[in-house]
Amino acid sequence: MQGQSGPIIHKGVYRQIDRPKRLVFTRDSPGTELRDTLVTVDFVPVYHRTDVIVTHEQLPESAKPSHSSGWTRGLEHLDIYTTHAHPNAT
Repeated sequence: MQGQSGPIIHKGVYRQIDRPKRLVFTRDSPGTELRDTLVTVDFVPVYHRTDVIVTHEQLPESAKPSHSSGWTRGLEHLDIYTTHAHPNAT
């Protein structure tokens, strides 16, 4: 991840890869106070699109607001990218 002052290192281990339904992985970074956290990403088909549901657990209280907004912005950018890459997508 790229921050204003340079790269922000994230580390983790994939715990579950269940294509095309779910990813589960640990994640630690300076933003989590270098504590392991648990991220679950569920991919739910809905008509001609896919809902992406991110659950990020074991975050320190101080990290919750920034991670919530970060995941939201990331998913919004993904939505914009995939919509423009595939104009017929809804």
